[in-house]
Amino acid sequence: MLFLYKAQIESESLKTFDRALLQIQSLCDQYDDVEPSPKDRMKCIYSLNYPPRHLLRRELGQRYLKFGVAASARDIFIDLHMWEDLIRSYIILQETEKAITIAKERIEIKQTPELWCLLGELEKNEDHFTTAWEISGKRFAQAQRLLGKAHLRRGEHDDAIKCFRLSLALNPLYPGIWFSVGCCYLQTQRWEEAAKAFTSCVQQEPEDGEAWSNLSTALQQLGKPFESFSAIKEGLKQLQESWKLWENAFLLSLEVGDFSFAVKAINRLMDLKRSDVKFAWVKLLASYVTKNLEKGDDTRTVKFQTAQIEQLLDRTSNLMVSTPEVWETYAILHMACGDIEKALDCRQKQVRLLSKIDAADMKPEDFELLVAAEIQVGELHNRISIRKPIHAFVLHLRSLLRKLEDYFGASESYKALQQLLEDMKEKENELK
Repeated sequence: MLFLYKAQIESESLKTFDRALLQIQSLCDQYDDVEPSPKDRMKCIYSLNYPPRHLLRRELGQRYLKFGVAASARDIFIDLHMWEDLIRSYIILQETEKAITIAKERIEIKQTPELWCLLGELEKNEDHFTTAWEISGKRFAQAQRLLGKAHLRRGEHDDAIKCFRLSLALNPLYPGIWFSVGCCYLQTQRWEEAAKAFTSCVQQEPEDGEAWSNLSTALQQLGKPFESFSAIKEGLKQLQESWKLWENAFLLSLEVGDFSFAVKAINRLMDLKRSDVKFAWVKLLASYVTKNLEKGDDTRTVKFQTAQIEQLLDRTSNLMVSTPEVWETYAILHMACGDIEKALDCRQKQVRLLSKIDAADMKPEDFELLVAAEIQVGELHNRISIRKPIHAFVLHLRSLLRKLEDYFGASESYKALQQLLEDMKEKENELK
C-alpha cells in the first residue's frame, strides 16, 4: 500500500513521473502473480483500502494521459471499455474522427452527460452542452463550465457569469472557474463580486500570482488600498519577473506610504527593464526625501530613507548616465544633505550633457534648462570659492556664449548667461 502511495506522489513531478508510472505498472502486474495465494490475499481485504485491478489500471491510464503518453493510455481504456477516457486519448492523439465515431456510437447505446460534452467539444457544438445539462437533471457542472468558456471566448461576459455561477453552485472546488468568473466581473466593472471571486480562487490556489494581482485590482477599485497592497505583495511572491506587477506595486506603495517597498520596487524594475524605468518615479522619491531634509528633519527614518535614495540614484546614474535630469536630481539631494562639492560635480555633469546638443538643433526649452543649470553651477562655485575651478568655468562660459550667440543672442536667458560670466570674472579676480 505504501508503495502505491509513494508512486502516486512521485507521479505529480516531472522529474519522477516516469519511475512512478513504472511502479504503478508493476503493481498492476502483481495481480497475475501466483503468490501469495487468493486465500492469503482475502485475509487483508477488509484491512486495506487497496483498489481493485480495473481501478488501478484506469489510474495508470489516466496518469499516462496526463503526461501525454496517449497511445499507452488508449490501449488500457480499450481493454477496460472506459469510453470517455478512450475518447480523450483519441483527442490527444489528434484522431478526431475516431473520437467522434465512438462518442456517437456510445450515445446511441446509452447517453450520458459526459459523452454529450465530449461530442460538443469535438464538434464545437454548444447545443450538446445544453443537452448534457438537461439529461443530467441540471446536475452536471461540466456542461455549464464548457458553456461559460464558450461565452467567454466570444466576450459575452454576462452569459458566461451565469453559466460559471451555475457550475460553481454544484462544485465550487474549481479555482480556474473562480478565476474566469472573476475576470468577467472585472470586465463588467462589478468590483465587489470580482473581489469575492478572486478571494475564492486564491483560497484554493494560494500560488496563483495572476489571481492575487486581479484581486488587488478589484480591491483598489473598491477604495481599499491597504488590502490591495497586501494582495499584490502576495502576487509578487509568485510573479517575480512581471514588470507590470512591480509597477502597480510601486504605485500602491506610494498610496499606502511604504517608502522602503517603493525603493525595492524601483530596484526590481531596474533589474527587469534596465534603463526603461520611468525616471519620474525615482525623482518623486528623491523629492520626498529632499523636502524632509530641507525642513531639518534628522530622524532615524529620514536618515535611512536618505541612504536608500542615495543608493538608488547612484544605480540610476549608472544606468541613465546620459540623462541630464538624473544629475540634476542627484545634485538637489546632495545640496539638501549639505554636500556642496558633490552637488557641484553632479551639476557639472548635467551641464556637460545639455551643452553637447548642437546649437542649431537645440530647442528653446533645452536652452532654458541649460541656462538654469549654469546659474546653479555659478552659485555653487561662489559658495566653494576656489580660484582654479572658477577659472575653468569662466572659459566654459565664454565658449558656450560664442556657440549660442547666433541662435539665442537676443533672448533674456542669453543675457543672464553674459551676466553670469561677468560675475564669475569678478569672483576669480577677488581670489587672486
